[in-house]
Amino acid sequence: MKKYILFAAVVFICQVVRADNPIVESKGIGTKALSLGNSFVGIADDFTAIYWNPAGLAFAPVREVQISLDYLNNGMKSDFDGEKADISRQRIHFGHAGLMRSIPSSRGGFSFAVGFTSPVVLDNVYSFRGSDQYLGANPIYSIYSVGIDTIITGDSIKDTTFEPIFDSLNQGEWLDFDTTKNRVFGQMNMISASAGWQISQGLGFGVTLSVIIGKEKQQIRTLSRKNSDQSLFENSTEDILRSYTGVDLRAGILFKPVEWMNLGVSLYLPQYIRFEEEYRYQEMTVPLLFPKEYYYGSLKSSFGGSAGAAFKLPFMLIATQANFRAPVTEAAEGSDRAFWKVGLSGGIEVPIPVLSTMLRAGYSWNELDIQPFEVIWDGAAVSSEPSMVSEKGTHMITGGIAFLFSDFLSIETAYSLTLREYSVVEQDWRNPVDERHANHRVQCSVSIRY
Repeated sequence: MKKYILFAAVVFICQVVRADNPIVESKGIGTKALSLGNSFVGIADDFTAIYWNPAGLAFAPVREVQISLDYLNNGMKSDFDGEKADISRQRIHFGHAGLMRSIPSSRGGFSFAVGFTSPVVLDNVYSFRGSDQYLGANPIYSIYSVGIDTIITGDSIKDTTFEPIFDSLNQGEWLDFDTTKNRVFGQMNMISASAGWQISQGLGFGVTLSVIIGKEKQQIRTLSRKNSDQSLFENSTEDILRSYTGVDLRAGILFKPVEWMNLGVSLYLPQYIRFEEEYRYQEMTVPLLFPKEYYYGSLKSSFGGSAGAAFKLPFMLIATQANFRAPVTEAAEGSDRAFWKVGLSGGIEVPIPVLSTMLRAGYSWNELDIQPFEVIWDGAAVSSEPSMVSEKGTHMITGGIAFLFSDFLSIETAYSLTLREYSVVEQDWRNPVDERHANHRVQCSVSIRY
């Protein structure tokens, strides 16, 4: 019994150190925005202005109901110490739904919008196999078992008694990994209320206040053997369930100096998000399931924003946008969040009047920034997270088509391919994992204006 108590304590200590940062892909909202490479701050002419630039509501003299559905396909290929692996996962989820309404005003336009949006996806897949050398000063402990006193009846095994064996990995020793079934899925949603005003001719201002709610589930399977004698070191499953609650505040300005040009700026304040984590560890070789453990903490981001322009030419619409994220105040010196992050995007829209359709295409590039939150664990727990190095950033290629059935009804579709490559360097280990991610997304939305 003392051995089990000791191992439970070791698992608890490792979990506190293991506590990590959620991997985030901010995909934005809206089919039109997506098909234009998310270059929408300078346009903001439908319900999704609630997220991109609420000032756009001031120039929307209609009432609109909009709803969308997303299909996501996340794939990853890895190279770890010369060994290759790949994994993929698909799912369909609700994108957004909301109402925008204009109200006549003697001093210019005024509109408000309310709705549900899902701008942040927490989905991730990762798989790798290969060997690595442990360089840390403190040993890593594990437990596995061997079968003893096996009773055989005929051609079948009737009963086996398992004897737990404790082991440790010391500095300089090697492990063979086969981690092939790891999946993370979830999203951060916003319940939002927004309003936009024309404060003067051609100049609008807007603000959006949102409550953030979300869930994330991780399933992590680890199988490893000591390279020296090929003895089993770990065969475990970790189940992690996180729930999130927070607030988001953003504001924007949209300026129309001439009829054919829009200039927009949108800013968002630092987000503060509380989370609760439910953690359970199961040793698969030993029939041993540990009790659930609970951890609490906060996520803090920095402020950021976008500046965009749209040019409405007779034969096409051209949109462009620049994004930035400021350093996180609490970020450790030298960490990825301690630096500015920037990105650029552009898109075009070409009308086909004969077919009552709009053809769209876009492209965006952003510096790798998939862990933009600083994790602050309650109880002075320490976050031990990997370093992600990328020289190529994140590329997104998009396209779409809008079908205009009348002035009141439109159906829009969009497709995007997001590519990113980076090396993951774990503290206290020798070899990095080279990852190549390809994320496919298809969105369809319906808009009714009246």
